[in-house]
Amino acid sequence: MLTVELRQLTPRDFAALRDFYSGLTESVTATFQPFGTVVTDDALRQHLLAADSGSHLSFGLFDAVGSICGHSFILNVDSKSPIFGIGLAECAQGQGLGRRITERLLAEADSLGLVIVTLTVLKTNTRAWSLYESLGFERLGEETFKEENDSFYMERRLPVG
Repeated sequence: MLTVELRQLTPRDFAALRDFYSGLTESVTATFQPFGTVVTDDALRQHLLAADSGSHLSFGLFDAVGSICGHSFILNVDSKSPIFGIGLAECAQGQGLGRRITERLLAEADSLGLVIVTLTVLKTNTRAWSLYESLGFERLGEETFKEENDSFYMERRLPVG
């Protein structure tokens, strides 16, 4: 089991976040492209600045040597439809870390009073959408990632009570 620390990212984490994205394997980037097919330094800096200002939630999963092995976020927390995303390096997959990160971000979303959190996930990524459903997301439609209607659009509403 990988020893990890989950914490909010700041602009000081730029180099570690860049290393994370540049080190992702093709099998990971086939399903996780939050900044498009090419991740630029400018996109990462803008993301971290938005997180620092409170517009986004952005968490890194750090291993024992301080490298990021997972990145999860909720974009545009002040919008009507904040967007959730998560990506794990291959070395961090299959250990329950995706659930741990997702639960933490959803707890943050709940504490902020976010009425809704949205995501899209490839239909073929059954592990991911099964996890999301177990955490309260509902499939409400289809989206296009690479091919027409190849993904589910999902929403999670703020739990009542």
